[in-house]
Amino acid sequence: MGQRNKSSPTRSSNPGSPLYNKAIMYAGLQQQQPPFINKKRLLARHYYGDIIRVENDMNEFYDANRHRSGSSKRFSEFTFESTRQFGPTKQRRCTDCGCLFIFILFLGVWASLIVYFLNHVNIEQVVFPSDSFGNVCGKGEFSDRPYLYFFNILKCAADIEGTIIDGCNTPQVCVKECPNITFSVGASNEMRHIELEHAICQYGIWPNRNNLYQLTQKELCAKYYFKSDSVGGRCIPSILHLINDRLFDEIRNQSIKDDSSDGSVTAEEIVESNKAISKLMQALTLANHLITDIIRTWKWIAIGLILTMFIAFLWISFMQWIARYMVWVSIIALFILNSLVLYYSVDQYLDLVNNKSNKTDLADLNSIMAKVVHPNEAHRYLRTSRREPDMMDFDFKSLLKDSLEPYLGSTKLWIILAVVAGIGLLVLTMITFCLCNRIRLAVAVIEEASKAVNNTKSTLMFPLVPFTLKVAILTFALFAFVTISTGSQARYRNQLTGTACSPLTEIDNNCTKIRPFDRSLVYLAHGFNLFALIWVLYFISGLFYVTLSGVFADYYWTRDKRDISFFVLLNSFGRCIFYHLGSIAFGSLLIAIVRFIRIILEYIDQKCKKYPNNVISRFFMGCCKCCLWCLEKFIKFINKNAYIMLAVHGKSFCSSAHDAFQLIFSNGMRALVLECLSAFLLFLSKLAVTFISGLIAFLIITNQIEFVHLGDFDDLNYYWGPLGVYLILSYILASSFFNVYDVAVDTIFLSYLEDCHINDGSNERPYYMTKSLAKVFGRKNNQAH
Repeated sequence: MGQRNKSSPTRSSNPGSPLYNKAIMYAGLQQQQPPFINKKRLLARHYYGDIIRVENDMNEFYDANRHRSGSSKRFSEFTFESTRQFGPTKQRRCTDCGCLFIFILFLGVWASLIVYFLNHVNIEQVVFPSDSFGNVCGKGEFSDRPYLYFFNILKCAADIEGTIIDGCNTPQVCVKECPNITFSVGASNEMRHIELEHAICQYGIWPNRNNLYQLTQKELCAKYYFKSDSVGGRCIPSILHLINDRLFDEIRNQSIKDDSSDGSVTAEEIVESNKAISKLMQALTLANHLITDIIRTWKWIAIGLILTMFIAFLWISFMQWIARYMVWVSIIALFILNSLVLYYSVDQYLDLVNNKSNKTDLADLNSIMAKVVHPNEAHRYLRTSRREPDMMDFDFKSLLKDSLEPYLGSTKLWIILAVVAGIGLLVLTMITFCLCNRIRLAVAVIEEASKAVNNTKSTLMFPLVPFTLKVAILTFALFAFVTISTGSQARYRNQLTGTACSPLTEIDNNCTKIRPFDRSLVYLAHGFNLFALIWVLYFISGLFYVTLSGVFADYYWTRDKRDISFFVLLNSFGRCIFYHLGSIAFGSLLIAIVRFIRIILEYIDQKCKKYPNNVISRFFMGCCKCCLWCLEKFIKFINKNAYIMLAVHGKSFCSSAHDAFQLIFSNGMRALVLECLSAFLLFLSKLAVTFISGLIAFLIITNQIEFVHLGDFDDLNYYWGPLGVYLILSYILASSFFNVYDVAVDTIFLSYLEDCHINDGSNERPYYMTKSLAKVFGRKNNQAH
């Protein structure tokens, strides 16, 4: 028997398949089912059958029926037009092994870099707070001083880059307890006794009434003191204590002596500093209240997220029936919205022109906005009474009204809105009428994707796997970031013993400031850590995409959907792990390189903003950023389609990208309409799920539902704090569900294009698409299968 190559892919020998039909037709049986065929061996329903086994069965079949056909040929001697296997290929090989080797080597270098920095720093300085001299608070001789206090915590936020590279540029000392009072040295004569009692100074410095302020100018003692709480052993301001009106009035005209060049410093510096502190404290107090409310309600937030999962699950289940209605209702709603905006804008413009009640021009808007947010005007909203201020006391409605009123009175604003709405209405009309048929086809693909997801419900839980991996990688990268930053900070060390020391207490000159690593090396280490984080995160996303693509490809290329394996997700994940990690590493590397370059350009652009007059460089920088943004979007588009072809045929990344690009390019308009429509539909679905779950949470938390009492929410500071966090988490959770749906849409569409490319609906090459999908696209098989 002339055997064919065992590794050659073949179609299934199901009844109705091209392989089976040719055998039956050749034998002259005209589709009659022979009773003596071993059906268990012949029916390879999952398209992974062994060609040798099938040939043996067919040879037995021909030998037994040769007298009926009049042919002397055996089945193995009969040739076919195509032996290409459809659906996810079982017999695979490892793809892009070199890229996988580079990726593993890169991970090893990343881990080695962190180990190298850890060997040159005190691990306790990474885990526990340490002062400016390298002493670990709460350890050794500082065991009675477990907390770290920053002399001026505002400097930490003022220079983020410097804080990352060299640490916070302000003295830091270990203290026995965090301050429980808020004040500023030299701000008021009434507080002189409090200042000396609560003064925090560097080691070996003992202030008195006469030199305290001078010591603060030399940064030997802290000038600002905030009521603080311990966060990770560090004293972080927690309560807002604004400088009240009386204190401002008392120090406004004072002049305080110090050791500066002119012998005095005006109180204006203190006033401005106190204003900055007040704004910071205001934000910190709000954050403190919100965190407290979230801690009180975190259990209910977790339960609410389960509700969000249930709603998203139901929404996806019903998408196959409501998708088309959602699309057309959304299009009609956009028509109505654009029409209303156009009508209202024209009406407002005519009203302003006829009444001439407001002659405000857009040229004056900058000056108007400057007036609205002028410090003196804003100060009116920020100033509060002596009591601890409540953020909700601010009249946000009045502030918003004052800010928007000048714009609403501008005639040019309404002209711009009318033009935008008119153009939007015209474009929407053209798209609807010109692309109506393509919209209908896109809806059919979306509905088929809904069926695919409903047939493989295990895929909805799969996003938990990449989410867990991403959290682990982010945690490791954060630890690496802290380690590199800690190792780069200069510390005082005794040249003889190598231990931490203070230049204020050492009687000899052996205490010097030592920087373990050069600044350039630190920059490189941070850059390497950032690039590694980006690459690994995109790698995990690629693993997620290829796995799900394999599942939905299995669904499409299986004729009888009942034959889909219960472990289809595990099978696809296993193929991905064993064969295609190299291709995923290659694809994720391309995106990571472009994204990293974009981050570098963004960093350079921020630096260039210090020189606003350099227009040419800013222009070229903007062009580069725009081009890279477009390039990144293009690579992402190619990547996701290459991942689908990779999951189906198991080729290398470049071959898969080439095949996918050819299919997409030849059906560009269909792909564009489907991409836009599915993105819009999924966005509406995410908003709908978030809105429904958020509405239920709002009714419960405000006790609007009388028969539901899950907890006492009356003691919350602001109910909108936990509700806002819940809405954000609900949207993220809903997005993870609908990302699975998005993969299904892309996979079904690309599989359909592949099906149309290699099949023609004949008995020899029938379509694999479902009857509903074939009906919408106007295709059919010549013979029922």
